[in-house]
Amino acid sequence: DFNFGDSPFTLSLWIYPTEAVGAFEYFFGYVQNDSAGPWLLGRSSSGNLRILMAHPNTWDTNVETGLSLPTNSWSHIVIVRNGTNVYPYVNNSVGATIPNVDTLGTQATRTLKIGTYGNGEHYQGRVDEVGIWNRALSSAEIASLYVAPALGPTAAVTPLNQVCSFNGNTGETSGVEYQKLSILTGGTRFPTC
Repeated sequence: DFNFGDSPFTLSLWIYPTEAVGAFEYFFGYVQNDSAGPWLLGRSSSGNLRILMAHPNTWDTNVETGLSLPTNSWSHIVIVRNGTNVYPYVNNSVGATIPNVDTLGTQATRTLKIGTYGNGEHYQGRVDEVGIWNRALSSAEIASLYVAPALGPTAAVTPLNQVCSFNGNTGETSGVEYQKLSILTGGTRFPTC
């Protein structure tokens, strides 16, 4: 269940965008097609990490972080929510705190989406090592995710070329290459693909 409400959580993934900067791209979220959250991550038209969070059902938090996600390069993204603050990280560098993120929406009709937001909007690039925790990771844990050779991708990553069904629609991963998805609950890894 990815309806965190007012609970702490951590999102982590590696991305390798291949589309030139200039258009918004959404690559990871728990959303309804073209509707509000509770959360959505993407790359802004200027190439920076963009975070959207809905509480309860409109994008009340819509922040371009200023943390760069360059084209044709791997970037490690971590989003930590602890209390009402959200802390964005890119490549183990923390960005400005996003304050006052109240209780997130908990609608039952939302779907975990990787590589799309809906209605044909597809991220162009690779996604690897997706993790979701139901707790706030520490800065030391985030650093270990970033530097751990067994967890981080390398320049020689070869996609599995499989399509996982996150909500019954195999098209949800169109345009995305990835290695594996792991859902982490309290630090325990559960493969889902």
